[in-house]
Amino acid sequence: MQELYHRLDLNREYSGLQREPLSKRGFVGITLQKISKASPEFSVSDIFRYSLFSSDKLKYPNMEKVIQVLKELVSKKIIESYAIGGAVGVIFYTETINTKDVDIFVAPQMTKSGIVHLGSIYEYLKNAGFVMEGQYFIIGGIPVDFIAAYNELTLEALYNSIEKPYGKTKVKVLRPEYLLAIALQTGRPQDLKKVDLLRGEVDLDKTLLKDILKRYDLQKKWKKYVKE
Repeated sequence: MQELYHRLDLNREYSGLQREPLSKRGFVGITLQKISKASPEFSVSDIFRYSLFSSDKLKYPNMEKVIQVLKELVSKKIIESYAIGGAVGVIFYTETINTKDVDIFVAPQMTKSGIVHLGSIYEYLKNAGFVMEGQYFIIGGIPVDFIAAYNELTLEALYNSIEKPYGKTKVKVLRPEYLLAIALQTGRPQDLKKVDLLRGEVDLDKTLLKDILKRYDLQKKWKKYVKE
């Protein structure tokens, strides 16, 4: 397992005073901002169901605009990497569920004083003409939430994301085992719905899942949840 999956030692790597390149550092993230203006909830099934399961024709091409922007951010070195998570990440592996946004996990950027920020992303998107509504950037009509990986689990999940086909292109998505672990760790009712879907509909890598749950102290929570 150590050869296949990134291991993060935040006690050794994390320091707001260190100056190593971003790719060599581990980070403890923070909540960047509170929701100041809620966008109307929409059903991701309306946008993604057809196009995720048909490579012949995209019924809803706007998601391709989101993917295009993500790839631009990487190519222009605005971000090191990205991966779709949250409910939309789950949809790549299961039936559809309702959500109000697309969660994009990115490696956190840090100022010299050690403050986590996503300023370069915001600046680039605003200069490109994209509008913010609350915490979301509206890209192709879709609310997109950029989330700095906020702990060891989410950062490891980001670095071990995989490419999934979407129409004629590909997009990076968190592995289902990490999606499950993150949802279990968060523990809200809407997150536990994701756990149910992933557990019931996906052929999970049980060895990987067991390893993740053990290293992030989620075994007791998992056993309790499974019993219920």
